[in-house]
Amino acid sequence: MPLLTRRLFALLIAGAASFPAAAQPASTPPPAASTNASDQARQRARIATEKRAAEARYDTARKACEERFAVTTCVEEARRERRRTLEQLAAQQAVLDDQQRRQRAAERLRGIHEKTREADARAVAPAASAVVRGARAPLAPRPAASAPAPRPAVTPEEAAQRRNERAQREQEVQTHRDAVNRRNAERDARKPVPAPLPVPSAASAGR
Repeated sequence: MPLLTRRLFALLIAGAASFPAAAQPASTPPPAASTNASDQARQRARIATEKRAAEARYDTARKACEERFAVTTCVEEARRERRRTLEQLAAQQAVLDDQQRRQRAAERLRGIHEKTREADARAVAPAASAVVRGARAPLAPRPAASAPAPRPAVTPEEAAQRRNERAQREQEVQTHRDAVNRRNAERDARKPVPAPLPVPSAASAGR
């Protein structure tokens, strides 16, 4: 860049430095992982404010360039500065979006597990109640020698059938749980891994 253009752009940057603190270039570090909705909302509001400030600085620099020599070179440098700032803010926005997607996926998975546990409890409750009722039933009086033997409350065949039905219900619940976990794992595997955040250059940090 010619010496005159560099001096002009330095003057423009010095003028932009007199803006309020919210209008400074985006040098904020990447947002830390947070499951707090209020923290994420504050981060998004900050990013939006810094984007508006970057656009305002660019407009001011572009207008100042038009009043001096070497307009094209001066404007191009102002555009590059705006692009660097917006790219940093876009990377921070991507981190927040990825955190939000992961949080929502975890909430859906917890809901599925809760429903599965409730289904397990409903499937086991009838069998447990039958066992308790059988244990509490009073013993039948010994029949007279001439009276026919009373039929037991639950025959071995009925007990076996109940055990088979209970085992089948438990197998269906387990199959459903495995299918849900497999779908969640496949969906997570298809998610793109966010690109690492760019490291601000020494020149950007100085500004």
